[in-house]
Amino acid sequence: MDYTIGISSKKDPEQAVAEAVSGFKSPKLIIFFSPVSSFKTAAAALSARFPSAEIVGTTSHYTYGNDCVHTDSLCAYAFNDGIVCKGGVLEEIKRFPLKYAQRVEDCILALPSIRNCICLEFTSAFSLSEELALAAYDSICSRYGIQVAGGTAGMSWEEAAAAGVSYVSYNGAVYTDASVFVCIHNEGGKIAVFKENIFLPANRRFTATSVDVKNRIVREFDHRPAADVLAEELNCTIQQLPDRLTARQIGRVVNHDVFITAFDRVYQDKSVSWSARIYNHTTMQLLQSGNYEVITDDTIRAIKEAIPAPSFVFLIHCLARTIFYEQERYLERFNSKFSTAFSPIAGYSSLGEQLGKIHLNQTLLALVFE
Repeated sequence: MDYTIGISSKKDPEQAVAEAVSGFKSPKLIIFFSPVSSFKTAAAALSARFPSAEIVGTTSHYTYGNDCVHTDSLCAYAFNDGIVCKGGVLEEIKRFPLKYAQRVEDCILALPSIRNCICLEFTSAFSLSEELALAAYDSICSRYGIQVAGGTAGMSWEEAAAAGVSYVSYNGAVYTDASVFVCIHNEGGKIAVFKENIFLPANRRFTATSVDVKNRIVREFDHRPAADVLAEELNCTIQQLPDRLTARQIGRVVNHDVFITAFDRVYQDKSVSWSARIYNHTTMQLLQSGNYEVITDDTIRAIKEAIPAPSFVFLIHCLARTIFYEQERYLERFNSKFSTAFSPIAGYSSLGEQLGKIHLNQTLLALVFE
């Protein structure tokens, strides 16, 4: 695979694009990340410079590379050879993204083969719509055996707390209510996706028995107020739940695997909202923190066993985990472990992660190209 990586910390977006793409050749695909404030200008400038390339991007504050973790920078990754790709956009994800699902199939049919393919997507934040977008992708990709993986738009922790605006872009057009995607065929071999959790299952399980799926609210676990059940299990008051659930987390059990669902808030009626949908009768697993350094090493080992010499590794890393690693002074070491084991690496910190049909949180996804 022939690739070029461009990074610029210049604050003027036109100058940042000029610096970042100075080494680009004739890219087939550009994946880019930019701060919220400069995203629109960067998207337009990249499209104007490379009108024949497929260009997808989203907002982010943290990006990953061979040298270090970059913050508040424009990062662009150009794929010059070794892939065939075609991209598009699902619009109106808050209302009816399935209306645009045919665009996904058109992109798949434009590829020379459905083997060794992936559908990489980036979805705008804050509309609680990731599951709707994933249903549209799955309606097409599952028929062709193509895996879907991606992330929600990223930003700084302060911007996320303010729940402001996020952007995604396809070929220069910028959206706030959309999911952009690119279907990629790897000519050099397979594409594998690895999922890493640093929270591990504890003994206690419970069942969601009353839910508001659309708003991601659980009213009851095991026919009792959700907050009461959680406070009992964590041996704390309801007022202490936000801190305890940030430290512990819970996950949905799906086919003997656990997908983390991040806590959002507790309401006066003792219902609890989450950062991903929980469906009625879903089995939930209480989690506890593991040794994150050992888990990183285990993930790298698993990747090497499956694909000994990858040509490219792309990381989608939860923003909350990023902040935690930063507080633990582990973020740069985490990046260094991956960049030492694999070269090149790239990626960004997201407000949510998507794998197959499932929207999840507090997770690392590694997309590995053979």
